[in-house]
Amino acid sequence: MMAIIYPKLEHWMVDNRMNEKRLAAMIPASHTTVRNWLHGRTDMPLATARRLSDITGINMDELFQTKESRPGTAIPKAASTNITPL
Repeated sequence: MMAIIYPKLEHWMVDNRMNEKRLAAMIPASHTTVRNWLHGRTDMPLATARRLSDITGINMDELFQTKESRPGTAIPKAASTNITPL
């Protein structure tokens, strides 16, 4: 199993007792799609990231700032200018 690559979102989900299905219903998206985003299998669309930011209170910079680089996992181009190098 791949590690979750949006740690701030993971912490928010734990703190709010939110599972993938409930979060998916709030966005809206399928729970499979949410799982794929969380585990880095697919990139989250910018519009969805904005929606998650509104729902969770996690600002866009924080949402993408801690995303780990993995071979074959691209950071969304629209968000890449907001990422601060570590």
